[in-house]
Amino acid sequence: MKKQVLVGLCAAALPLTGQATDSKWNTDFAVGLEYGYDDNVIVDEIDLASSSGDDFFRFRGKGDVEFSPNEKDEFSAGISFSELQYNGNDQFDLRTILASAGYKRKINKYTLGFDIHHADAELGGDGFLTLTQISPSVSTFINRQHFLRGAYTYIHKDLDSTNVRDADSDEFSLDYYYFKNGLTQYFIVSGKLRFDDADDDELDYWSYQLRSAYKQRYHIFEQKNQLTIEFRYRDRDYDEIVNSTINDFRRDKRTTFSIENSWRATDNLDVILEYEYVDNESSLDSFDFDENAYSIALNYDF
Repeated sequence: MKKQVLVGLCAAALPLTGQATDSKWNTDFAVGLEYGYDDNVIVDEIDLASSSGDDFFRFRGKGDVEFSPNEKDEFSAGISFSELQYNGNDQFDLRTILASAGYKRKINKYTLGFDIHHADAELGGDGFLTLTQISPSVSTFINRQHFLRGAYTYIHKDLDSTNVRDADSDEFSLDYYYFKNGLTQYFIVSGKLRFDDADDDELDYWSYQLRSAYKQRYHIFEQKNQLTIEFRYRDRDYDEIVNSTINDFRRDKRTTFSIENSWRATDNLDVILEYEYVDNESSLDSFDFDENAYSIALNYDF
């Protein structure tokens, strides 16, 4: 399973459905346990492809609180914990703590947002990565079926083991949602443009990413399910200076396909099956790889 802490700032969130204790307050808590197999363990932040497969366990816990003093304003805060352990490659074990805070303000048909995320990660029991994101955003429903969200994100990254990879990044994103049948059936199309300025100019890059996703809720014998199919393509161009390893400009092209099915086994318990395939084409031979990952997870909402 790829060690992408940056992605985890968004993806680590569990589907929470806790009950509000007051009309202005909402608190959500959840825990999750996952088992899976990854045929090529990757540490993305340091360009490490192990070419080694291993099975893994992951434990997750998360708590969120939201406060809405009126119909226009919403404050939020959350904290999550993730512990990923491999069966035979404990040097790749990853522990992550993520804290977040946010504010939203409704102005006519627009929602203005401001979010801060901070993550600390350990790899193999040692300090690995500190990551901070600051992101203002604006979103709106064009009508009941069409939704748009645009955001700018500033990212600061510190790696304990190698300071040359410390970086500041600017990212611009646009997301479009088409609700064909409300939340029962909808499509997502997204685009991102990112500029990464690392301490070592050889690691500077700019990239763009395209994403499309389809989500469908359905029933089997009156049991609730949700299917998610997702495709991502990312093109990363290291065109600042020639890479000293290959004596050429480095370029990475990554294609990712994933399919996931979530079954609501009880009012509080979800059973999730997921498969992900990654094809990373890189002019840096050591980071040119394919990856297949399979997992089953249990998520419990309090």
